[in-house]
Amino acid sequence: MGQLSLSIFALLRSGISPRDPVIQQGFQRLATMTPTRTYDAAVYIMALEARSVKRIPPQGSASVPRYKRGQVGKGDLQRIQFLADFLVKGRIVGYGRWDYEAVGGMIEETPGSTTKKPKTPPQENGSKRYDNSVTQFAVLSLHAAHRAGAKIDHVVWEEVFQHFLDNQRNSEGSGSHRIHKGADRPRMGQKKKAKKEGTGTVVGGGGGVGTEEQAKSDYRGWSYTSGGSYGSMTNAGLSSLAIAASMLEEINKFTNKQEKEFKRMSREGLAWQAKNYTVTTNPKKGGNNHYFYYMYSLEKACELLGVEGFDGQSWYDDGARRLLIMQDKDGSWEGNKIYTSFSLIFLNRATLRTTINILKRRRATGEVDKSARTQANIQGAGGTIDLNNILEAMIGASRREQKKYQKWFDDGLNQLQALDRALLMPTLIELMKIKETKSFARKKLRFITSDSSMKVEDDFRKWYEHWKSLDRAGEYRLYNRIPFLKETLSNKNRILRQASLLAAARLMAVELVKDIAPFLDQPKEKQLAVNCLLSLMGRNPVDRADAEKWALEKGDAALKAQQETRLLFRAIRGDAGATKKICAKGKKHLPQLTRLVKKPQFKSGAQALLVKVTGKRLKGEAWSKWWRENKTKINANGRL
Repeated sequence: MGQLSLSIFALLRSGISPRDPVIQQGFQRLATMTPTRTYDAAVYIMALEARSVKRIPPQGSASVPRYKRGQVGKGDLQRIQFLADFLVKGRIVGYGRWDYEAVGGMIEETPGSTTKKPKTPPQENGSKRYDNSVTQFAVLSLHAAHRAGAKIDHVVWEEVFQHFLDNQRNSEGSGSHRIHKGADRPRMGQKKKAKKEGTGTVVGGGGGVGTEEQAKSDYRGWSYTSGGSYGSMTNAGLSSLAIAASMLEEINKFTNKQEKEFKRMSREGLAWQAKNYTVTTNPKKGGNNHYFYYMYSLEKACELLGVEGFDGQSWYDDGARRLLIMQDKDGSWEGNKIYTSFSLIFLNRATLRTTINILKRRRATGEVDKSARTQANIQGAGGTIDLNNILEAMIGASRREQKKYQKWFDDGLNQLQALDRALLMPTLIELMKIKETKSFARKKLRFITSDSSMKVEDDFRKWYEHWKSLDRAGEYRLYNRIPFLKETLSNKNRILRQASLLAAARLMAVELVKDIAPFLDQPKEKQLAVNCLLSLMGRNPVDRADAEKWALEKGDAALKAQQETRLLFRAIRGDAGATKKICAKGKKHLPQLTRLVKKPQFKSGAQALLVKVTGKRLKGEAWSKWWRENKTKINANGRL
């Protein structure tokens, strides 16, 4: 039921007429169903509300479609009110959040439904289980229900606001980012008299950049239920927060304290999104993990908060290019109706504008800021550009533009580190699906992989997954991947061997010294092998025999020292046994922990360990200062 409702909603928002036979058949089918789950009821409300909204195509130079709200039919409003009551009653009362199952029993017969009335009456939800994904859908649908004319108790909005206030995650550091606001985009949750939306009123905006906000702020996002923040959930938190604030403001129950909290939370959430901004993956989840849901949530959060871009980059332009590259020949995304619906909802915001974004160059750390690893200074373009952006701009470009972009790409590719070039592969693989760019993409993929025998998409995907596993092993200190590194050191592919050497150095995998030593005799790998062994041995090896002798004489002692470090990283990743051992050793690991707490990928776990060991509750740089001032006073257990 939810999938059908989502498909109908996406088609209506894309301009398909409510009188279209497919839409009418869909609603007829929905009328025979009785929703029992939160998702089903929520998306059904959104589809019903969308039936009364007319899409107005972009006008003139505007790139954002506008919508004209009409009168919701009496029958639709009756259903919407019933479903809204179902969701309100099915929330976890007092907490402003929802579970998959909205109520204890099945709901009563939906008005206008042909299904039989169930015997079990609805009951208040006593569940304690919740997640911010299903909660976001409930909040979005109740907002749609309100706009349609349904009555929603103000207590619901107060609970939702408090829930997202209480569940914003801990700070992951701080920084300054430019958040661009549209000149005619709605801004929700601000105590300012706005024109009332009534029947026939044009809503939505045109996308012009009107203001730019820049202030230092903490990076704080939202998670699914607990744990670290990631992209889709941070945007779910932002959109839900904006709706709750807007509704409280509308009914004059938005206090000065709530307004102050809203501004702080939205600023910190947008700062998190700006710091982790990307349209190629779900930030902090990686790969295709809920990617299309992330794009859907990104669009919702930015629309509701009136955001046009982050640090000079347009989230819509970047995302639209990316999605069009990924679209299959049959018009779908991965043949999946939900993915296709999410993509249509995102793309429907505006028509595609192909542009190249000139960026401010960021320092590539090789660990945290992966976007900087694909940036290069292109003289012909007049500045620094993410090479993925150039590839995406090739879609739909003229032949003349194609040649210009290809020249820029080649210039930038030569500037990148050989091992960083693989980060461009997902976009190049998608370009292989397009006739005009297929030959170019294959040629560049062969260059990046140093393998001219590969021809088809699957070959390149398998290679990229292998490289990504090596890159992640070093970045996230995955010591259990050391046997995988050892196996890859004998791989025929030169780039994969080099990636394994780099990962071994990052992991301080001293047990691989004998396996790395033979590379001192290989001209193309010699320098990387020397650097790797320098890290592992603590000195520059004279030759292969020297490295092997060191491994034989001192390797066991070095490995024992490294085992302590590995134990620490296991504890940081949440291993209960390792955590117990680290806490027992107290002071010994405090210097390393106070350094790791400043690194985004280890911050959350290191912070938790520091609190357990010391009993103190500090943040970021405060830990380093505390350690410098008190290290001589701290006992063996790590306490003052």
